[in-house]
Amino acid sequence: MAYLELKGIDKQRIIGLMGHENKELVDRVYGKYVNFLERDRQAVMEYYGEDYWGE
Repeated sequence: MAYLELKGIDKQRIIGLMGHENKELVDRVYGKYVNFLERDRQAVMEYYGEDYWGE
């Protein structure tokens, strides 16, 4: 979930794809990972490379 959000996928779309009931559940379960990724976005993107991100 965190990587999808980092890539810019709409959160409502992610919630639907994951089959979760609501945004609050997703934020509670996965929110701590998103915070880390937002802080280190560039390093994560460089690590995975252009093929992974499609940029």
